Amino acid sequence: QEMDSATGAVTFTKIPARQEMVVATVQNPAGFAAKEVLLAYEGDVRQVYLDLSTLGDVTGSIYMHDRRTPAVGAVVRFEGGAVLYQPAITGVDGSFRFPAIPANTSFRIIAEINRDGIFRTGYADAKTPQGGGPVQGLLVIMREQSSVEGTVVDLDDAAVPLAHYWLK
Repeated sequence: QEMDSATGAVTFTKIPARQEMVVATVQNPAGFAAKEVLLAYEGDVRQVYLDLSTLGDVTGSIYMHDRRTPAVGAVVRFEGGAVLYQPAITGVDGSFRFPAIPANTSFRIIAEINRDGIFRTGYADAKTPQGGGPVQGLLVIMREQSSVEGTVVDLDDAAVPLAHYWLK
C-alpha cells in the first residue's frame, strides 16, 4: 500500500469484516511492530498505531530424529548476541521461545535431550531481521545416532595394540 506523504498514514480498503487479522511492518529498517485487529461489521474503520521496536521473539519447535515426534522436555539454548539467555525447556508440542532478541543478531539454537539412555542433539542457525522483529517457525531436528568402528594401524597396516584414540 502507498503511504500518504502528508499524514504518513497507510489505508487498506476492502478488508473482510468479522475476522481477526494482523497489521505489521515488513522489513522496515527502523524496526518492527505488529497488532491484531478485528473489524466488527461491514464499513467498520479502525486506526492502528504501530510502535516500532528493534526487538523480536525467536520461536520454533524441536522434533526428534523421525521428524514427527515433538521433543518434549528438551533443553534449548540460545547462543549469539550480547545477552545471555537462560536455557528453555520445550513444551508438550516441542515448542520454545526466547523473547526480545535485538535486531541484526546472528544466533544458533541448540537443543539437547536424553531419552531412554540415548543422548540426542540438534541445532539451527538464523539471524534476526536488519530492522528487528520476530523470527518464527525455526525447526530443529534431533540428529540420528550412528557408530564408528575401525582399527588403528601403523604404516605397514599392522594393528597397533593399546593405541589411544578419540573422536571429535
